[in-house]
Amino acid sequence: MAISTSAFQVPVTYRITKDDDAEATARNNVTGTPGTVYSVEVIGISGGDVYLKMYDSTSTVVGTTVPYMVLFCRQNTRYTCHIPNGLSFASGISFAGTTEAGVAGTTNPGSSVIVHVVST
Repeated sequence: MAISTSAFQVPVTYRITKDDDAEATARNNVTGTPGTVYSVEVIGISGGDVYLKMYDSTSTVVGTTVPYMVLFCRQNTRYTCHIPNGLSFASGISFAGTTEAGVAGTTNPGSSVIVHVVST
């Protein structure tokens, strides 16, 4: 698993968080602070459809914690969700990729799922 967060140089304050293998194990508080999400890109490589569950939480338990937002991406496709006014995550930005929608889904995708999150 490789995950990274990069800050832009001034005057832009956006961060891009990249995860090249999102799975059912939560990526908790990926920016280290609360923030506002402006764009999420999900790339489903193969192995089935994927639900990217986003949580306003610093200690998400996939299968128990209620997602703040869920995005659907078909296998072998790219889905981008732009949020022009932003969506505030007051606790922290966390996410997980599963093959089932809803709270209870905890099954890992069949192959790598790439996620890019643009936030402040």
